Amino acid sequence: MRGMDDWAILLALQYKEEMIVGISSMPVVNEVVWASKGMGCFCHGERCQVSSRVLSEAFLSHERLKYFQRE
Repeated sequence: MRGMDDWAILLALQYKEEMIVGISSMPVVNEVVWASKGMGCFCHGERCQVSSRVLSEAFLSHERLKYFQRE
């Protein structure tokens, strides 16, 4: 990641087949997002929600498109 400032720390806790908690931290842009089972999702401590769109309607944007050419 040398020379790149778009990195993140991603952690998750899974118990058996169930996801319990997940967190994404991007220190460079001071962003922390986390969600836990039964508590919802939060960004900077404020409740947020995911889009209601289905995955087939999703849009993916990435600065290194050569990695996604086959897809």
